[in-house]
Amino acid sequence: MVGWAAVPCLPSEGPDMGCRKWKLVAVGLALLCGACGQSSGTMPSVSLPTAVSIGPAVLPSATPMSEATPVPVVPAMPSCPPTEPSSGPYCDKEVLLAARDVLRGANTEVLRTWRHDNPIGSFEGVRVHPSSGRVVAIEDAWPAFLTGSIPKSLGQLDQLQVLDLGGNGLTGTIPEELGQLGHLQELRLGRNRLTGTMPLKLGHVAHMIVLDLSVIRLRGAIQSELGHLFQLHSLDLRRNRLTGTIPPKLEQLGHLQSLDLDHNQLMGTIPPKLGQLGQLQSLDLSHNQLTGTIPLQLGQLNQLQRL
Repeated sequence: MVGWAAVPCLPSEGPDMGCRKWKLVAVGLALLCGACGQSSGTMPSVSLPTAVSIGPAVLPSATPMSEATPVPVVPAMPSCPPTEPSSGPYCDKEVLLAARDVLRGANTEVLRTWRHDNPIGSFEGVRVHPSSGRVVAIEDAWPAFLTGSIPKSLGQLDQLQVLDLGGNGLTGTIPEELGQLGHLQELRLGRNRLTGTMPLKLGHVAHMIVLDLSVIRLRGAIQSELGHLFQLHSLDLRRNRLTGTIPPKLEQLGHLQSLDLDHNQLMGTIPPKLGQLGQLQSLDLSHNQLTGTIPLQLGQLNQLQRL
């Protein structure tokens, strides 16, 4: 048993960055999070099955803390209010720590700098914004060493601009939650052992510039929603198991410079409207089951260097 009667205060990471006085007896305490809180009142003397996380809520009146019975606490990821700007770096760190073991799988020799006692800016492969401290990039620093899966929780990194996990041994599917990353500009997951279909929500990431899902095991159709990625410069879906036809909506990608769909099982004809992609420099549709002739409209692609 750990008695905290003599502890004058515990630090809070809320807007006031001050101390709040607690009077608590904790048995096996693993985590007490008071981040971004405006807490007041008393703590109820009920069994808590998870870690205590005190966010921006007023605690209800119950048994005074001085009379509270010892409560066992089990480790868990604290709740991070997304509306509190000051909680951002703290919450980003918690997301990465929770994602660490999922990403690395059985290879515990990687991501060793992702620790509670290290500042998030020192995490290997992680880049943070110089002023806000928020995570803006997770870049490929561990080629061939990540053997786990892609955690859904990465979708909580709402300032992330670059996610590069390419060239590893990741398995499982691409989480739909990555479609929540509204600031994402580059998503590179190619050359892994991923399976499943392409998440529909990826077509909603409006700022996407590079999308590389090459050399994995994607199946199903190319989502027509990709035609909504109006800022896209590079789309690489080569060497998958994609079926169906080439979506005509890809004609809407006016900034597209590179389109690689080779080595799939695509059928049908080449959409003539691909000739409207005036910025296109590289187009590879080889090793598919396409039929028909090459549309004359492709001759309008003045920037094209590779076909």
